[in-house]
Amino acid sequence: MRWMKPVAMGVVVLLSAATFVRAAVLDGKRVPEDAKWLLHVDMDALRESKTWKTLLQGELEKNPGFQTTVQNVQVFTGFRFPQDLHDVTLYGKAFNEEAGVVVIHATVDSSVLLGQLALAPGYETFRHGDHDVHSWQDKGKQLYGSFQSTSVAVIGRSRENVQKAIDVLDGKAAGMKMGWGVTEGAKGTVLAYVGGSGLAELRQMQRVKTPLLNEAEMAWVSVGEQEGSLVLRAAVGTKTARAAEQMKALADGMKAMVALAAANENADAKAKAASAAMESLSTKVQEKTVSAELRVQLDTLRKLISLGGAKGGGDAEAPKAAEGGAK
Repeated sequence: MRWMKPVAMGVVVLLSAATFVRAAVLDGKRVPEDAKWLLHVDMDALRESKTWKTLLQGELEKNPGFQTTVQNVQVFTGFRFPQDLHDVTLYGKAFNEEAGVVVIHATVDSSVLLGQLALAPGYETFRHGDHDVHSWQDKGKQLYGSFQSTSVAVIGRSRENVQKAIDVLDGKAAGMKMGWGVTEGAKGTVLAYVGGSGLAELRQMQRVKTPLLNEAEMAWVSVGEQEGSLVLRAAVGTKTARAAEQMKALADGMKAMVALAAANENADAKAKAASAAMESLSTKVQEKTVSAELRVQLDTLRKLISLGGAKGGGDAEAPKAAEGGAK
């Protein structure tokens, strides 16, 4: 979402330097009961995972643009990534930019930052319950944000939504029940989770054009780690049992196609690594819900990443060259 860039700056400004209590798994009570989508990243868990240490950290360290941004943010704000970021939850009651709200746990020294925010165009403050709400403009658009506690802040494009987020966090408004709606798959400790309902609206709004969304009522994907493997679990709730079977057939067909491509005598290393990654994919249908699980060894993922920049068919060129030389 385009509004996330100014949101990121606002989050850094709004957070305080108080000692942070380690983030827990996703708590549905932090999300309003009418939310249609949510995304949660447990940065504390991710930062300690093998996935981060062996895959993501190295890739980010090799990205000069990302490193420059991190360094500039640290110089200006004192915020250190990733150790000062603990978890992030984004949600919305609709699929538009104005509906989005982000709840962030982090540790930042705000002594200078609040002064910087006060200089922003359109800056003002007002009270909501026991909290100060800050409002400012970024590129002509008004943003709203508030501390819910000394280590938790909420920020969004809508005054009404930010106020409701504060009420939910304070226990004054109903939160979402875990295991129901968009939180259905967020069970146990996950590194990242995304869920949504009413997905047909995305196609109606031309955000996503696949006709499969017409049959989907809800979906979720969770990312975890177990015994040296990245574990992805997903489910799609459909309008009919037939639609669920069709989605299962589509997933199974994709797995078969990847395996067939890897079995070709001219298959390159990338095709073989992709097949190895897809090998454990399992799918099942229960009434109107199709679910899937995929366990990929981190070594396989590392190989896929290293081959990501390779041109398709690289290994297949050798036999052709040999044939040409033999003529």
